[in-house]
Amino acid sequence: SWDRLKKVIRENGEMIRDIIEEANRERLREYLLRKEKSDVSELLRAKYGFTVRVPFLYELNSEKPDVPGVELVRTKPHRGLTVSWRSWKKGSLSIADSLELYDTRLDIAWKMYDKDVMRPELVFYREDQLDDYPAVRMDGYWENSIETHGGPFTCYFILDRVKKRLWIVDCLVYAPGFDKHVLLRELRAVAETFRIN
Repeated sequence: SWDRLKKVIRENGEMIRDIIEEANRERLREYLLRKEKSDVSELLRAKYGFTVRVPFLYELNSEKPDVPGVELVRTKPHRGLTVSWRSWKKGSLSIADSLELYDTRLDIAWKMYDKDVMRPELVFYREDQLDDYPAVRMDGYWENSIETHGGPFTCYFILDRVKKRLWIVDCLVYAPGFDKHVLLRELRAVAETFRIN
């Protein structure tokens, strides 16, 4: 009945939304990867020990050994995907590490994105997944400390217990006048191809 259907939707709304969202990302990923820059993916694997499947619309924008990290971008409007890494001595990773994770992303944003900063009151954490990897997810707003621009970001922190390494997969958007949710969905679709080698 209609009443029963409404009740099921109310009780399972979050799960239904996640199923639809995941299907949307899967279709988007298939489109983006119909032409793939496998040479860039192979370069990332050989030099840095991870892979991301790089869609034809994305470019390897920068490699910064001092961060360390690499950035893939697609422009018009700008969306960027950065993968970086740090040593992590703890045997676990959780939201309880949020202060350390905040400082980690702050350092990366400052060095990788030409002095970007975050406001702690606009940053939120939750446990999530990045494809098969359990992750601590950080969502927030970035802004540049010199120029007058900013936008949303979503960052995934993934622990590699074997190598005692924290992987940081950072998605950010600068797109005045555009729907940011659509662009962040695209970035997550690409980020979900991240693999530790």
